[in-house]
Amino acid sequence: LPIFEEVGDLKRQATALNNLGIEAYYDGEWERALDAYERSRSLFQRIGDVASVAMAMNNIGEILSDQGRIDDAEMLFREVQATVDVAGHRGLSLMSRLNLGRAAARASRFDDANELLQEALEGFREIHAASFEQEVHARIAEAAVLAADHERALSEAELAERLSGAELHPTLRALLHRVRGYAYLQVQRRDEAEREFARSVEAARSADALYELALSLRAEEVLRGEAADDAEAQRLLDALNVTYVPNVPTG
Repeated sequence: LPIFEEVGDLKRQATALNNLGIEAYYDGEWERALDAYERSRSLFQRIGDVASVAMAMNNIGEILSDQGRIDDAEMLFREVQATVDVAGHRGLSLMSRLNLGRAAARASRFDDANELLQEALEGFREIHAASFEQEVHARIAEAAVLAADHERALSEAELAERLSGAELHPTLRALLHRVRGYAYLQVQRRDEAEREFARSVEAARSADALYELALSLRAEEVLRGEAADDAEAQRLLDALNVTYVPNVPTG
């Protein structure tokens, strides 16, 4: 980044900042990631790179959505969708629908969530983007368990795993185990729920995925009926500036 700043290369500065944002995101330093993404977006705007502006906005929106700032995230995702639909950038358009669907599920607007996620699924299937198709199935499973539809949650989690051509990424594996755990808990299959939550925690720890780890630890707390105020899960959520996590129905 300092080299690109010295030579005045705005595009490479913006790209470097976006990469720094991604690195900070995976390091669990979300405020630093947001700052890098914002600076990246500003530079892409200066050079008129519309698609890259939308990419940076999408990255910002994903963090805001995870932090529980659903309204702010949805506003960004809609702007991304409007921009890239006009520009004809199919991949980003589908990604915006995926993220809007996930945000809608978090806000308990399940009809909206299902419609948006289905659009994303069909689109990624059309362009043969198998990894994104897999992620959409995982997000549909996540939305289903939030809506207390345990059967669909389990079937979509199975579909997501079937699409994996190789070993599942630990972050996605943590999500799918957690979804299964909640689905089992919704029908009072507590032993199976406990096993799935433990596997989810293990997968999240192996990837150092702090947000997924926090949600999976919280799931274990729910299963045990423990107060979460001073637990590891809450400390992780506080460190990430997460202000809201949707409660999953458990019976």
